[in-house]
Amino acid sequence: MSARAKFQESEDELMTLSERKMAHGRTAAMRYLVRIARKPHYILFVLVLVSLCSGWTCTAVVNLDNCRAATPYPQIGALSPNPISADTVSTVLTVEGSGFVPQSEVLWDKNPMPTAFVDSSHLQTTVTQQTFDSFGGQAGTNVLITVTSPGTTSVVGCSNGGNSSTLLLEID
Repeated sequence: MSARAKFQESEDELMTLSERKMAHGRTAAMRYLVRIARKPHYILFVLVLVSLCSGWTCTAVVNLDNCRAATPYPQIGALSPNPISADTVSTVLTVEGSGFVPQSEVLWDKNPMPTAFVDSSHLQTTVTQQTFDSFGGQAGTNVLITVTSPGTTSVVGCSNGGNSSTLLLEID
């Protein structure tokens, strides 16, 4: 079948779709559209679908990646080293997880620590005696470690940063 014949057939099918929309409502028209969209030469009708769907909820059909600008929800899975010594002079604590952004911060018992962003799976902070003196932690106790990522944009249905779950860092 020639491209012109396919186009004419496609126009006829879309006219039928418009008629179905007017006659039977959007549910019947959408079922019909799903059935005809299985044919490979109907891929070009995504733009037509948008115009036919005005007033419908069709953004998910066209925009499958609308969460790209949202800040991911941080998740932590491991701390290294764990445990750390209460008499340490200076130790680099690495937080492993996912969803980290350059603005993410490591929280020591809910207190923000100076944080180095390594990549979306690793953050680092330096634990010193000043950390213990300022934020707590002594031999035989645990410290709550959390990661927070500030939300930068509000996209309905998408994560917008927040706090991770908490892991315990043992102090020995």
